[in-house]
Amino acid sequence: MLARFSWRNLSIQGKLTLLLLAQALLLALLAGIVIGVQGQVRAQVRTINQQIDASLLAGERITLLADDLRRIEERLADSYNNQTFNPQTSPLFDDYNETLDEILTETDTLDDLVNPEIVQRATLAASINQVVSSVIRTSETFEDLQDNITVLNDPDEGLLVNLADQGEALEGIAFAQGQQTGVPSDVLLGEALLIRSVERSLIETGSQDDLILLRQNADQLLETYQNLPEARRVPGLETSIETYLDRAGAAAELIDTIELQLRALELNRTSISTSAGRIETLIAGQATREAATIDTIEVRGRNIVVLTLLGTIAISGVLIYSFGRALTNSIVPLVVAAQRLEAGDLSARAELTGEDEFSQLGRVFNSVGEQLQGLVESLEQRVAERTRDLTITAEIGRAVTDVRDTRDLLDQVVDLIRERFDFYHTQVFLVDDTGETANLVASTGTAGRELLARRHALAVGSQSVIGRVTANGEPVVASDTSTDPTHRRNELLPNTRSEMALPMRIGERVIGALDVQSVSANAFDEDTVAVFQIMADQLAVAIENARLYSRLEDAHSRIELIQRRMTSEAWRSYQQNRSTRGTFGYELTSDGVVAHGGVSSNILEEAIRTGQLIHQRNGDSEPRLAIPIRVRGEVVGAFQFVGENIADITDEDLGLIEAVMDRVSVALDNLRLVEQTARRAEYEQVVNEITAKIVGSTDINLILQTTVQELGRILRAPNISIQLRREGEQS
Repeated sequence: MLARFSWRNLSIQGKLTLLLLAQALLLALLAGIVIGVQGQVRAQVRTINQQIDASLLAGERITLLADDLRRIEERLADSYNNQTFNPQTSPLFDDYNETLDEILTETDTLDDLVNPEIVQRATLAASINQVVSSVIRTSETFEDLQDNITVLNDPDEGLLVNLADQGEALEGIAFAQGQQTGVPSDVLLGEALLIRSVERSLIETGSQDDLILLRQNADQLLETYQNLPEARRVPGLETSIETYLDRAGAAAELIDTIELQLRALELNRTSISTSAGRIETLIAGQATREAATIDTIEVRGRNIVVLTLLGTIAISGVLIYSFGRALTNSIVPLVVAAQRLEAGDLSARAELTGEDEFSQLGRVFNSVGEQLQGLVESLEQRVAERTRDLTITAEIGRAVTDVRDTRDLLDQVVDLIRERFDFYHTQVFLVDDTGETANLVASTGTAGRELLARRHALAVGSQSVIGRVTANGEPVVASDTSTDPTHRRNELLPNTRSEMALPMRIGERVIGALDVQSVSANAFDEDTVAVFQIMADQLAVAIENARLYSRLEDAHSRIELIQRRMTSEAWRSYQQNRSTRGTFGYELTSDGVVAHGGVSSNILEEAIRTGQLIHQRNGDSEPRLAIPIRVRGEVVGAFQFVGENIADITDEDLGLIEAVMDRVSVALDNLRLVEQTARRAEYEQVVNEITAKIVGSTDINLILQTTVQELGRILRAPNISIQLRREGEQS
């Protein structure tokens, strides 16, 4: 039982399954390690980055808030110097307190974010505490400053308001005193106004010098007042001056306190900014160190992943090698059998036992080998059939090349195809000159004769195999006429089950179609279509050649007819020219060669008239033989042979006589041409002589005389006249 489940006996699917499971486990382990390591690294990196970013943001926020404090202090200083400044309604105090609260909030946040394990934790904590202490001191100082500014600048009860009221009262008393005592009012009033001027400077600066100057001016006003007679003094001026000086001293002291508080705020704010900058520097340095720590963590993670990956690859390699060895041991028999099969040994079989996939593949291979062997034998048979088809096609091609008449050619081809390929029916259609109708021109059997008698025709492009073929120029096969709508049923051919039509093409022009029908469905495959397409192309060329040959024969006949007419006319003219000599023939007698001027016998006349050889062997007269003389197909004369030996003349003798007649005809025609050429040359010479004589003369009478004289001499005419038209005569 255990042997069945050993590695060797496992199926390929089982081996692959185990291998894939092992690979999957290794990959899962690797993925788990990678995911775990990467998760830890990412978590640490994310936490560190978040802390650093938040810390940097808090430090930057503290710096920005400290800068906001500076701007609020500047605005507060500018506002406080304005006597109309109302501290109770100003938002600057609320803004300043809110900014301080925000700084404290940021320090709390920063203190929570700082990693307790950082190297400069104590320094950073001290800087944070310093910021907190500075904020607390600033808050306390700012509360006192707010109270002092309120006491100083309160619009209802502030020291500055009381001082101004007291100054106005003092100014009024000084003016009244001057009017009562007769002292010029401008002296006391001027001293009072001088006091008021110093008062404004004191309010603006809070300087002790201004306070001393204010007291000196007040003493001067008091001295001027005391120098007046007591009876003329206005009561209350001394008290008013003392009260005024008390108010001025209190205001100057409070202004000094406010200035000190403002400088204290500036120092505290500077301390906050400095501490915030130190915090940012410490956090930035810590960020650099944390970045190095992150790099170290990532390197460790990568090292773990690489080591795990190498281990996985090594284990996978061992598993793959073992599996490969097992595959190799199973594949070798298949390879050997395949090589034998490739070498042409179709009997090669793979010797494999067992139930695994390779054994099954071996059985499939053996089955394929058997099928291939049978297929090759079948292909050889099909090749033999195709060779037979091509041989028959070549035979038909040779047959059609020997036929010149188109009708005989087509009848012979359709009969050969039907006879040699044992088809049900074969026919040929030719497209007419309009290109709209395909006419049946050749068809086999009784049905074919009936169709030809009916002048059967189909329209090009009609719903039929012939219509489609002649329209598209591509083969059309109706494999089953009972279901194929392309086939048009013919009652004269009821047994047609499949039909094939092939275009007869000359270049791109379709001149007709070859139609073959079978009593079997699916009788025409692609190979059959290819063979018969070759035959259709040969038939198209043969038809075209026959047409061209017929046209050539017609042209040749017309040329011969024209040539014969020209020859006849030439000989008729030649004979007319020779008629004056009176000699048209010669006859050989016992007295020798005798000339005569006409036809000497009826047989000669008949031979000349009919152009046929006349051989008279019977009758009372001697045997006679008349042979026409032809020049370019035109009868120009005849030879007559008379004698007893003519009755037994042989074909060889006739051949000899005809050969001599051919030579005689050529010689006669050549002689005619020579005589005509000589006569034409003579005419040209005479014309040239007459022309030369009259062209060189400048006398019209001499020209006319020369013309008459020369024409009379040449033509041997006894009387020749020439007359020019007189002026006034009608032409």
